[in-house]
Amino acid sequence: MAKGIPLKMFTPETVIPSINPFTVFALGVEILLWAETIIGMTSAKMSTI
Repeated sequence: MAKGIPLKMFTPETVIPSINPFTVFALGVEILLWAETIIGMTSAKMSTI
């Protein structure tokens, strides 16, 4: 599985024609991993204060 997909690949022109369950699932996983990283970094910063 791809480690990370550059966000600039996700323009309406490229995404809409290729929408299928796998694309939606992969995008959802990317977003979850990204959100988890942001939350993890934020809570790590808060715990060091």
